[in-house]
Amino acid sequence: MMEDHPQKNETHQEDHLNQVETSSAKQTSSAGQIHKQPNPRSYGCNICGLKNHATTDCNRRNVCENCGLNNHRTIDCVREPLWNYGPEFCAVQVEDQSFVFIDECIYAKTYREMASTAVISVVSGVASAKNIEQEFRDILGSEIWRWHCKEIGPNKFTMRFPTAKMVKDWGHFKPLGMRSVSAQIIIEPWTPAVNAKGELRQAWFRVRGIPNDQRSVKTLAKVGGLVGKTLEIDERTRFSIDY
Repeated sequence: MMEDHPQKNETHQEDHLNQVETSSAKQTSSAGQIHKQPNPRSYGCNICGLKNHATTDCNRRNVCENCGLNNHRTIDCVREPLWNYGPEFCAVQVEDQSFVFIDECIYAKTYREMASTAVISVVSGVASAKNIEQEFRDILGSEIWRWHCKEIGPNKFTMRFPTAKMVKDWGHFKPLGMRSVSAQIIIEPWTPAVNAKGELRQAWFRVRGIPNDQRSVKTLAKVGGLVGKTLEIDERTRFSIDY
């Protein structure tokens, strides 16, 4: 009877070792599965293009609009005070044609959002904003997108699409006949000139009486600002003795 106990103990120890080895193998296998999970940072940032951080950790999302740095907000920028951004008054010597010029500064975040906005023009027939909304609900459905059309002028509307590519794809159909009402529409990508009040005319002016040593580009641009906004200077006649 004394000789049977060591064999039982050895068998019990072997079973225990097998359980420990099996448990360790499972832990190793599960740990291996964890390492195989995709790292969100490996795809790179969608804003700056770098691959050392995720898009949610990018500091360039809050880049300053004035100086370009990302360590402060635009409203707190001290490198470019707001009082330096005054409008420019042009054509002060032309009666009833003077205007205020403000440089175009596009806000990048809003511009990316407007890339999926389309301008819809009714070229024939009569259609309202509700008719256009219902037309796209019937064609594409209302489950994937909430269609909202806004009137911005006579027979002209704006409506946002899910993607900018969809705006381009629908823009190939010119004109596009509507099924709900008897009308035809044209779909075009949105541009900042949609809400423009008008277009300034361009013309060349001949300037006389400026000494040759004072005909710098800055001086000529300021002189041209008396009749409008200077866009170009003719270098061939810049130092002409006839003017």
